[in-house]
Amino acid sequence: MVQSMGAGHNDSNLEQNIFEKMSGLAKREIVDADEQDDKQFLCRAIMKVTIYTAVFGMPIVSFLAVCAKPVLSIVYGLRYATVAMPFGLLCIYMLLRTQASILSQVYFAIGKPHLHRRFVALRLAILAILIYPSIVLFGLVGAAAVVLLANFVGLCMQVIWMKKPIGLRFGEYARCWIPGLGPAAIVLATVALLRFFEDGSLFLNIVVGGLVCSAACIIGLLSLRRSRKTRVVSSEDTQIG
Repeated sequence: MVQSMGAGHNDSNLEQNIFEKMSGLAKREIVDADEQDDKQFLCRAIMKVTIYTAVFGMPIVSFLAVCAKPVLSIVYGLRYATVAMPFGLLCIYMLLRTQASILSQVYFAIGKPHLHRRFVALRLAILAILIYPSIVLFGLVGAAAVVLLANFVGLCMQVIWMKKPIGLRFGEYARCWIPGLGPAAIVLATVALLRFFEDGSLFLNIVVGGLVCSAACIIGLLSLRRSRKTRVVSSEDTQIG
């Protein structure tokens, strides 16, 4: 069982590498030495990273979560399909962890490392209190759920603590995740329909799910570009008027 959990964690680490590469450019923008004192710039950079992480990350997480059994069965063997649920939870955790690392970069950029230490202490406290009883009661699912909960609470508090130094509002940050809901829903609906109408082929689930995931990411990107052009046009019209 420990080996199964390790396999799931290795795959979720691969997802973490993907997210870090996607957000690498925007993270460099955040820590730009010429812009560290510009609060509006930092807010825009954080929201930009969050939007793109949502558009690309949420469909990937949705695909890996609903196709966890086929992915683990084909990559590691059928016995590893037993950790499909913990694997799905760890995938969501990796998405949150990416965002947490970005906000930590901002803490250091603005000279507030104590806020990062506060986040680490909070996350550690939640894990220390809940990890043992969750494992006893729910096994690996409980352990993965507590890791996810600790990082979710920690991320929320990171955003709340960001309001005073740079003026980032929690509601504005939360709305940045909305563009990822549509692409994620496309993946979830497609895989659900596929499972309803076909006989459960592992390979078919992965192939179709992967293609739909890629298409959903492209749709999300095109939607972002379209909305950006719309905002630019409306801004120009306002200036002319």
